[in-house]
Amino acid sequence: MLAYFDSKFYPEPSPGLTARMGVLWALTAIYILLSLNYLYLHVKHSKETPKWRSLWLARFVERPSGRFLVLNPRPTWIAVVISYGFYELFATVMFWRVYCLQRQQDGWAGVRSYNGLALFIGGWCISWSGLQAFLLTTESNDSHLLPAWLANALFIGGGACLILLHIALAAYTTVLTEELLNRYYALHENLAALNRRLSGATPTAIDLLPIKTLFQPFGRAAKRLITPNCVQYALIATLPLACLMVNIGGLALARKLQIQIKDSVSLLALQDTQHQGTHAAFSNVHAEDFASPDAGRRPSDFDTQSGSHRMISIPLANVITRTTDENKRKLSVGVASDDSGKRKPSLSTNDVKLMARHGNTRGGTAARSQARKVLALQKATRDLIAVTVCIMFIALSLFGYCIWVAWLAGTDLTYEGSWSVTEGSVMICQWIYAVFVCFAVGFLNYNAWMNGREWLAEDLPNATTNGVGVTTFGAGGAGETRPAMATTNEQRVSFISHFVDAGSVEHSVPRPADYPPLSPTSPNPPTFPPPPKNHSPTTSASSAPSSTTRREVVGERKPSAARFNLPRPHWPFPRQNSSDTISNGRRRGVGAGHAAGGSATASAIMVTVETDQVCDGDTCAVWFNDQDKAERGESGR
Repeated sequence: MLAYFDSKFYPEPSPGLTARMGVLWALTAIYILLSLNYLYLHVKHSKETPKWRSLWLARFVERPSGRFLVLNPRPTWIAVVISYGFYELFATVMFWRVYCLQRQQDGWAGVRSYNGLALFIGGWCISWSGLQAFLLTTESNDSHLLPAWLANALFIGGGACLILLHIALAAYTTVLTEELLNRYYALHENLAALNRRLSGATPTAIDLLPIKTLFQPFGRAAKRLITPNCVQYALIATLPLACLMVNIGGLALARKLQIQIKDSVSLLALQDTQHQGTHAAFSNVHAEDFASPDAGRRPSDFDTQSGSHRMISIPLANVITRTTDENKRKLSVGVASDDSGKRKPSLSTNDVKLMARHGNTRGGTAARSQARKVLALQKATRDLIAVTVCIMFIALSLFGYCIWVAWLAGTDLTYEGSWSVTEGSVMICQWIYAVFVCFAVGFLNYNAWMNGREWLAEDLPNATTNGVGVTTFGAGGAGETRPAMATTNEQRVSFISHFVDAGSVEHSVPRPADYPPLSPTSPNPPTFPPPPKNHSPTTSASSAPSSTTRREVVGERKPSAARFNLPRPHWPFPRQNSSDTISNGRRRGVGAGHAAGGSATASAIMVTVETDQVCDGDTCAVWFNDQDKAERGESGR
């Protein structure tokens, strides 16, 4: 009889229990160390100054609907993984001591009751970090998917209600379990004393009378525990479902990031197509110059002996412009072709990596910085997908596990003496968590290591890349990402060099056919309206050219009035004065990209068509296409 009761509470472990526990402990230690290493890589590659500022865990973020309580996804993930890792080590060591070393179960009963609560708190925080990020990116002044007050109430209030309810049930079941264990210990002690007194003799009815008196309270305590255990595990089964529902926000954010990356890669492909067309135009011009030199051509617009550059003609079909139809606006290469809007250039992942590493040969510094931003978005998307998919699989697996354990508790099979039931009802959830988290954290480390090793530069500032800010397009800042207007001549989204390098041999260039001569020595040079007397690089906002038909893009950085120091642009157009301007302590203009003496090889003037702007050097004005002129009642020259 004593052996029978012992087998109910201390079943004989199957062979290899210590080995299995050792493997589980090794997995737990591995993902804890990998989490610490990922945290180190995150801080190392952070552009914050100082770097530890990237480790903030929670803060309030202002949005039109209010202040969101936001959790930082990466530190939250690492904090949850490390915290539960140590809890898992503690719980599994206690399980091993109880069933392998035959220690008392009082402490283990409480740990087992609160095991699901620890998992839920971690999953709830990680899931909400993704949902909050999705809400922040989709909210705008006009639409609120979930107001800030409601999101905060669901995160704090909803989580607190589920946690408090589980704590109450866990405390109640722990008390009942402790009562059952106390009845078992009393019964075990009396049976052991009777066994010693009888010394192998057969007990009589009088000997078993005290045992019967103790057995009846033990049976009642065991029956009282069945229903609370069943209800508790049924409630625990709802906790993974709650995390799974909230985790949909992280999956939606990953989908939105993928769309944003696709749009950004399309812009890079369009820029790369323009860059190739520009090089082809240069090759054609130089080939014509060397093949059929014409002494009657006009002289250069600029004197190469003075260190300046000579203007050449670039076909307009190679320039990225803005086309318009009744429904949408889109970028295309050139304006002469009717089917230019149907062109859909694309770049592979290797092409984007090549532009990130060698952007000076594939579109300039701006292309390199934009490609790096795309790669950073891809890395963040992969991290987010790894975390959300890990949570999804863990939640689904734990849901099935909780249903099975609730069935065991309802049928009173927990204390039937089967070791497979005893070990399975406790260790399956630990193995599920350890395996999935180990794979997820391993992938995060690999992704962070490859990201820092291959293409992310260490000397780039946090908010900009080589001085090129990133402007986000779309509702609520959740659209495509493009480089904003740069501060140097080489930092342009799309650029066309209208000059050859300084100090090069001068070649004759034919006069553009569609435009009047731009040379100062021509008999009838085009006349531009003289600037006002008070005209300066810091022109007032009232004197800046404007367009009543300018189409606005949500989130677009508007050109400052101080940047307009040209008359209404005419394509191609010369710089109005060749002297450099000083702005914000930086040199701008033709000579800004060259060293003293003009010996450095760099493009003198970069021309960019960004949305409705045309930029000459660092001076931008509104670009008027044919439709704009028709709407304004003007005629093209």
